[in-house]
Amino acid sequence: MSLFAFIELPPPLDTWVSDPHELFPMRVQVAAELEQGDAPEPERILFELERYLVENPARLARYAEAGGQLAFRTAFELFSNGLSEESLQFYALSLRLRPGDVATRLNYAIALHGLEYRSEALAEYNRVMGMTTPDTHFRVWVLAAQIHYLRGEYSDVVRLLRPLAETLFPQDAEYWDLLGEAITKGWKAPEAVQIAEAPGAIVGDFVFYELNAHLRDQFGLPPEPIPLRRESRERIFPEHGPVALLEMLREVEIFMQLNPDFLAVYAPLVCALAYLAGMAVAAEGDHAQALQIYAIGLAVEPDNIPLRSHSALSLHCLGQRSEARNELERVVAMTPKGTILPLAWMMLARICADEGNRARAIELLEQLESVAPGEKGVQKLLSSMQRRGQ
Repeated sequence: MSLFAFIELPPPLDTWVSDPHELFPMRVQVAAELEQGDAPEPERILFELERYLVENPARLARYAEAGGQLAFRTAFELFSNGLSEESLQFYALSLRLRPGDVATRLNYAIALHGLEYRSEALAEYNRVMGMTTPDTHFRVWVLAAQIHYLRGEYSDVVRLLRPLAETLFPQDAEYWDLLGEAITKGWKAPEAVQIAEAPGAIVGDFVFYELNAHLRDQFGLPPEPIPLRRESRERIFPEHGPVALLEMLREVEIFMQLNPDFLAVYAPLVCALAYLAGMAVAAEGDHAQALQIYAIGLAVEPDNIPLRSHSALSLHCLGQRSEARNELERVVAMTPKGTILPLAWMMLARICADEGNRARAIELLEQLESVAPGEKGVQKLLSSMQRRGQ
């Protein structure tokens, strides 16, 4: 067993831990050498701490917090100075000492991601997602989706990101780009469908295609088979390339026009396809076309909250603020009591504030603050509104 001395951290390392008087173990001969030279580097202190804990495993809990803090800050400084590879061992040490620390695990994942250790980074992102929520660490979901996208796992991108469109309605261009691209590229014709048995008594020369169950579940589509006219099959499901979602939506729309008795059956599919196709187009910046696509779904289900929300977002992007306000007011009225879509509330509050409707803006912001206390953007706008009324 080695003989250890215990030293205080020299400045500025003492500011890297919550208790600046914490004593760190160091082998006596190493401490003596350092007394003759410069202040010890944090890496060397941590190497000594690791050696001490190997020889004294029962003391791990004693150094979990201080050692974890020092290792995290050391890793962060190395990474910030371009020494990304060197930072990994110290992030890993910090996590051995404090496995439940979200900030350390997230920074470790980002370092792995930056070095293109994608499988390892994705594993860490998944652990972080199990420890937190999209409300507080939204970017984790986007970063994990980036890796799935780079690996061609488009359905996993949609699995991660699509639920956030309905609950958070994020105002993040990269999020919408990723989701839109994944929706477009994720529909590969050869694996997408198989011919299903056609229902009886239909008008028109339609062939019915059963979607791959995994694909259907990942994209949140209802179970009904897709009706397509025979001549449209190759155009919508090409041998190479993604499925033409918008064309598929048009085919279902034509089918319902010719077979109105199936309207109730296929309305959910129309809404789902309008939602997916509209988001894919909006992600490319064509909000005018996105509005036309959302309108197809809203024609069969006027109170569809996701379609109304995204229509409002596209209207807002096009500068049609009064129309966006009307859509957002409808979304707020339709949203179940006790549920709030943060971006919809915030966007509507800003429009109302700009139009001089201070009371409505404050009402919305107070509702939003009740579910997102401490959110700086909400507090800043609310304080501004309240000062104007004084």
